[in-house]
Order: sequence, then structure tokens, then C-alpha cells
Amino acid sequence: AIILTGVFAFVLLHLRPLTPGEIRALAQKWRQQENAAYFSFRPSGVDANPDFKRSMSANGRLYSMREPFSAFPFIGALLLKGKKHEWVIVGFEREQSVVLAWMNKGSDGSQVEFRVSVEEIANVALAHGCTSVLIMHNHPNSNPGRYDMSRPSTIDLSGSAERGALLSSFGINLIEFVCERGWPYEYRRVISDEFRPVAGYEHAVVRANGQARLAHLRLHWARHFGSSNYRNVVARATYHADQSAGRRAI
Repeated sequence: AIILTGVFAFVLLHLRPLTPGEIRALAQKWRQQENAAYFSFRPSGVDANPDFKRSMSANGRLYSMREPFSAFPFIGALLLKGKKHEWVIVGFEREQSVVLAWMNKGSDGSQVEFRVSVEEIANVALAHGCTSVLIMHNHPNSNPGRYDMSRPSTIDLSGSAERGALLSSFGINLIEFVCERGWPYEYRRVISDEFRPVAGYEHAVVRANGQARLAHLRLHWARHFGSSNYRNVVARATYHADQSAGRRAI
């Protein structure tokens, strides 16, 4: 009885339209959910070509490729596994495929050395219609049984913050990883406001808001309890709004 009373009260209180603040909050929530799904990485079926690994240019080279975005951090980590010097891999993502990757070797095993500037990285991404950049570097570990080298250094953190700010200003996302023993550890994620802008989600909510009570209830439910498929919620809410408008016209 208590549960039914709570459900009934929730329904009565949420037949009203969303306020501007609630619209904004729901739009931001849906954007975050969709971005979390887009930037989801998993190692299934991952392998690294040993011939390619041996042929990686120490002085730096931009390689053309087509690797799944979701698996690329793990591919990169395997390419860096066992390297005695620090290497850098910069992957360029377009439509959830990594289509280009820059690789270079550092001068020693103590610090990351980029032989390409952040501005050049941005120019390559823009020229090839890429929306995201993945940057990986390894931390050589001579005694893995004793030392954990999976955490970013202070220099790693400050450098990635600067790169993220600059790339984001160009509308490019940045995700950075430190790799140890064939495994990537993410430590920086900067998603540009221009990538899937929140205004688009707000527009979708506004379309369904303010017309039908059942549409309002669906939007409030999504706001409180979440939904990973915002398009389905908006489509159903808009449908009920259109049905209500049709009945009023008759």
C-alpha cells in the first residue's frame, strides 16, 4: 500500500510540464549518458601485429589505419608493451574508427616526448574530419613485481590539461592513457562542448514538453530515474503530445 501510494503521488506531482531548469538538467543528463556509451572502451578480440610493432618509426610517423575506436586503447597498450623507452601514440577517431595514428619514440625512458605539436595534432584531426584524439604513452617498468607505473606523473597531468583545453577549443575531444604491461589506464577525458551540444538535447525535450500530461510524466521519469535511450523516451513522449493535440483539434 505504501508503494502504491508513493507511485500515485509521483504521478500526480509529475503531470506538469518541465521547468526550464529541469529541461536543462535532463538534456545534460542525456548528453552525459550518450557520451559515456560513445567513449566506452573494451578489449574484446584485441591483438597487436608483431611485425607492425617492430617496424614502428622511432623518429615519428603518421600511419593510416582503420581500427575500432572502442578497442584502440588496448591495441595501443599492446604495441607499447615491453618498450624500454617511452613512446607516444596519438590516435585520430572519426565515426568510431581510428583512421590515423602518430607514433614516436622518446629520447629516453624517463619522460614523454612529443615530436608533434598540439596545434599539428588539431590540424590533422580537422583536416580528416576527426572528432576525438586518443593519446597513449608507456611507463617502462624494470621491476613490475615491486613498482606500479600505471599512474600519471605530475608532468603527465599538467600536459594533458593544456592539450585538452586547446583541442577542446577546436571542437576536438581528448582522452589520454598511461600504459603499463599491455594495459591502458585512462587519466584524462575532455569532451568538447561542440561535440553533441546540449542544445540539441534541450530541443528534443522542448518538443515533447508542455503539450500532454503523459508526455510530461515520461520526461520526469527519465529525469529522476534515467534512461540510456533518450531518443525512445522523446519519441514516445512526442507521440503522446501529438495524440493529445490531435484530440484537441477534433
